[in-house]
Parts: sequence; C-alpha cells; structure tokens
Amino acid sequence: MKHSHTSEDHNQSSGSKGPHRPTDSSRGWIGGALPRAGLLLLIGVIIWAGLAQLSTPDINPSSAPDTEFSADRAFSNVEILAENSRAVGLPGHEIGRQYLIDTLASMGIDAEVQQTTSVLKFEGAESFNSGRVQNVLARLPGLDSTGAIVLNAHYDSGDTGPGAADCGACVATVLESVRALVASEPLRNDVIIVFSDAEEHGDLGAAAFTTQHPWAADARLALNYESQGVGGPAVLYATSNDNSWLVSEFLDVAPNATAYSLLPEIVSALPGQRLACDLQDYLDQGNAGLGFVYMNDSAYYHTNLDNPAEIDIGSIQQQGDYTLALVRHFGNVDLTTLERDGDAIFFNVLPGRVVAYDDLWALVFVGVATLLAGLILGFGVRRNQLTVAGVVVGAIAMVAGTVLTTLVVALVWVGTRALNMDYQVILVGSYQTWIIVVALTLLAFGCMALMYAALNARFRAIDLAAGAVVVWTLLAWVISVAAPGASYLVIWPLLFGLLPLSASLSTSRAARNPWTRMALLTGAAIPVFLLLPSTAYGIVAILNRLELMASLAGSPPLLGLWSLFVAPLASLMILHFDFLATGNPQRRWVAPILLVITAAGLLAWANATSGFSQDQPRPTHIAYELDADGGTARWLSLDPELNSWTAQFFPAEPSQEPYEFSAGFERDAFASSAPVADIAVPQAQVLSDSQNGTSRFVEI
Repeated sequence: MKHSHTSEDHNQSSGSKGPHRPTDSSRGWIGGALPRAGLLLLIGVIIWAGLAQLSTPDINPSSAPDTEFSADRAFSNVEILAENSRAVGLPGHEIGRQYLIDTLASMGIDAEVQQTTSVLKFEGAESFNSGRVQNVLARLPGLDSTGAIVLNAHYDSGDTGPGAADCGACVATVLESVRALVASEPLRNDVIIVFSDAEEHGDLGAAAFTTQHPWAADARLALNYESQGVGGPAVLYATSNDNSWLVSEFLDVAPNATAYSLLPEIVSALPGQRLACDLQDYLDQGNAGLGFVYMNDSAYYHTNLDNPAEIDIGSIQQQGDYTLALVRHFGNVDLTTLERDGDAIFFNVLPGRVVAYDDLWALVFVGVATLLAGLILGFGVRRNQLTVAGVVVGAIAMVAGTVLTTLVVALVWVGTRALNMDYQVILVGSYQTWIIVVALTLLAFGCMALMYAALNARFRAIDLAAGAVVVWTLLAWVISVAAPGASYLVIWPLLFGLLPLSASLSTSRAARNPWTRMALLTGAAIPVFLLLPSTAYGIVAILNRLELMASLAGSPPLLGLWSLFVAPLASLMILHFDFLATGNPQRRWVAPILLVITAAGLLAWANATSGFSQDQPRPTHIAYELDADGGTARWLSLDPELNSWTAQFFPAEPSQEPYEFSAGFERDAFASSAPVADIAVPQAQVLSDSQNGTSRFVEI
C-alpha cells in the first residue's frame, strides 16, 4: 500500500490541523522529555562558553622576568596615581604629572612637558573645547627607524573620583610596557610615549600633540587605552579605516585577544560621540590606530569606586600583553607604508580564539545563505510542506513582533526608571546593570515566544520559522552592505538556523528522530547564544553612556533598545519552542510564561537591591558656578532630588530652572545664589589675529 506523507505527519506543531499522531518525539522519556532537557542543558553550555569570552587572563607576578609585562608591577603605579584625583586644576593633577616624569627618569628616559593651548571641536558639535594642556612626552629611539609607534594614555582623571581605572590603569599599562621594552633588545623603530592631558575636557591633550608637536609627523601607528568601568576583558573596540591587515597582524601576535568588529562599526557610525576618545585625534591625522577598552561595572566610572581596590588586575595584564606584543612586532617592521586594503570582520568564538575575514566575504556568506534559504523554502512550497500564507504571516510576525517587543521592553524600563528614583541619579548604568540586562533579555525572548505561541494555534511553527528566515535574509543583506562589521551577528545565526528548518522539511525518519532534532536545534543555537554575551558587553556599555546623556537632557532612557538586538534572535528560536512543546498543545505556553515570570522576578530583585549603601554609594551632584565678570555666583545640582547633604546649599523650598550643562544639552537644575569667591579671573592675550579668505585665525 502506498503511504503518503503530509506536513501534518512529520511536523509535530501544536498548530497542525488534523488529529495528533504520536511519533517517536512524543513517546516517553527517551523520545520526549530527555531530548528536550538535553536541548536546554546544551544551550546552557553554549551560554557559559559565551560568558567565558568575557574573562580576563591570569596576571604575571612582580617576580616575572624584567622583559615581561607584570600586572602586579603595573598595579603599584595605579595605587600611587590614584591617591588623589588628577582632574585638571586639582593638586593631584600636578602630582600625577611629576610622578610620570620621575618614573620615566628612573628608567633612564628623559621626559618633556608640552605646554600649550589646545582647541578642538567635535564633529557635529556647536562649540569648541579649549584649554591649557601639559602633555608628558618621551621617546625611545630605534636602531634604524622607519616611523614611530605611539603609546597614548591620558593621565588626567574625572573630578568625581580618583581615576584608578580611568585612566590610571592605562597610564600604568604604558609605564610597565616601557619598562619591559627598556629591559629588552632595542627595536628598529622609535616608540613615542604620550601621557595626554585634559582628555576628560574634550581630548585636548591628544589634539595638541597630533597637531602641534613635531614628533607627531613621525607617527605611523597609535595605540590608545581607555576604560569605562573597572574590569572586564580589554577589547579591541576602535580601529583606523581599512583595518584588515592591521587587525590580522594584531590577531597574529596578541595573546588572549578579545575583539569584535561590531564595536569599531558603532564607533565610526557615531562620530559626534567621539567614542574612540584620544585615538580619534591620531586617526584624523591619517595614522593607523588601535584602541582598547574594558567596560565592566560602568556604574563605578567617574565615581569614588574607581579606586585600586575595585580594579580587575587581569584587565591590566591583558592590555599590557597586547602592548608588548604589538610594539615588539611593529617595532621591527617597515612602517613607511602600512597596508590599507579593506576592513576586517572579526569576533571571538572562545576566549582568545577570534574568527576574522575580509568584509567582502560577508557578501559571499550572505549570498550562500540566500541561495540555501531559497532552495529550502522553494522545496518546502513545492512539496506542500510550507504554505505561502503561513510564510507571509511568519515574516510579518518577525518584524511586527520585534517592533512591539522593543516597545514593551522599552516601556518597562522607562516605567522602572520613573518609579525608582535610585535609577535616576547621575551614574553610567547602575549597580544592578547586569541583573536588569538579563531581565530585559528574558523579557524580550518571552514576549516574542508568547506571540509565536498565540500564532501557533493557527499557523504551523515550520511556516512561521520560514517567514522569519525570509526577513533574516533581507536583514543580512542590509547589514552586510551598510555595516559589514556587524554582519556576523546576522549571517551566522541565519546560516546555522537553516539546519533545523531543512531537517523539519525532510521526509526522512532519521531527520524526525528527537535526538537528531535536538542536535540540529543545538547547532542553530550556537551562534545565537555564543555571541549574545559579548554583544551585550559592548552594546550595553554604549547604551549606558548614551542613556546618561539622554536622561540628563530629558530624553527617555535608552537601555530598553537592547531589545532590538535580542527580539530578532527569538524568531530563530521558533522551532526550539515548538520542540519543547512537542506532544502537548498546552505546553507551548510554558516556556514563554516562565521567561516572562523570571524576567519580572529579576526586575523585582534589581529594584529591591537598588538602594544605596557603603558598598553602593549614592553619587550626588553639586556645582559652584562663578560669573567673575558679573560678580555673581550660584550653587547648582542636576540631581533629580536633593538629599540631606545637597539640601544645605539651597533654600527650604528650592526651585528648579533650565540649565545648559553642556553645549546643546539642557535640563532643569536646582539653583540658588552662592557667595562670590575671591578667585583670580583668567586672562587671555591675543597674540595674533589674521584673515585668510573667509577664515579668521586668532592665536591667544
């Protein structure tokens, strides 16, 4: 007797029409519960592997050979530098500068101080940053130099903390690297050390060096170090354009490399935010460059918690290992012309294991994915295993679901911030950032899963999954062309996601075996959950930074936009949710509801622990503003509400008024009159004033 298969026969979707026919995948523990439990367990292992990328290496002790980088030795510099705030104008700034000069002298290196006026306007800004800077400069001459490698780290700190990580650790990294270089064989090329000043006031020191100092003409490659937190992996986050060869060289020599091309893509896409910091000044002069940053615990950034006790010393070790490897490599190659030919796409798959390829390969890979997706979908439609209507619904659901889910997640975060004043203080993120991020991630997955569970009552999971693949294919093309550095986040989940889709359309009994399905679904989950933690590490740090600026300017908080990265990934999990619900139509609601409940619990936990304590100090903002010309002064506070300490500067019923705290940014601030301090008024003398066409040049 001839037996014909229908889509209802071999797709165990709770949305299938017709009576349910038991198959191997719904029979007992071996064919049902165990494969489902195995899938969840393996996804957990993948997530663990993704989180392992965010670890830092073991440190070299102070007893390490002189020619090696020791984070232990470097840390002793951090402890001294962070004894006082090194903010421009404070005593610690001068103390820190003198310490750098003395430390270099102890290595037999003569340092000079570049004292000059620096003026810089960020791209898109309405005003200039300007000020007097004092850069500490030194040079290690090469044996037969073809150009210079610049090691740049800013030695000034914010005025609201000791600046142990930002950027005392950066300075310590350079000092320890230079010490190791002095103890090693001489290099062919020169090494220029730039401890730049006034980075916190608009990259003024680096701008002064790159545009005014004669040594800058010799620079060929710049390495810059930054921090937006006190730990985490030191990530390659900014590069010069046409970086393919440069990144390849970095990955060849740098130990424990952590690098994601998504971050340089974002940095270049937001020039007005100046995310490359001091490195941007070198890039503007045509130099090749690499920038490194670590970003964990961003709430400690520019606070008293940016102190030596809180630093992950492994982060310093990783930056130092990069530095020595890169300087020794490029210090002995011809720097006359560095290769500039296309950009690289790169990302970690394991700690210290980076996949890298030229950006043109993105179009090849997305072309292959498109061809495979077309063949699979075409096969399914011709065999009546896919319905056009169902695929269209799946495509619409993926787009609409992403939009609606992002709206829900954003509103949840906006509401959380509005109801909890603890999240409105001036911090980059919060002490509960990662609890909140996990909660919002689970909420995004849960919302998408709820939508698919509802649709699954009328449409088969295989149709919905095929529709999501159509949208993913279009998305992969758009991103591969417009932002190739981010393309790996869509191409590889798409390619791997085709595995269970193709197997679900197969009439082979082996393909329908629950253990085979579990293996294929696990494969599809690899790029999703392997890349999600590292993506969160970079994106959340940037969103926290932008959210602070937005909230100060009265705009909605932005962390909820993280859902834009998460929600589309959930559409690749349709067959996973379907597999978990196999054999029981009501089971399709279990995973979505559990995800939402867990998200709600984590948000409740975050709110319950959001209060401030000795371990989680509450930052307060108070400023003194003096109008020396008008002979008036006032106290200002940008805090959303006054506390017992800040209230002393204001009357019993304080008022708020609009205040432009930065060019183009305005918000309401508490304000009251203050005593006029007897402070000498700065004097400016015009040295020259000339006109050249429509441009006027004034030297002060």
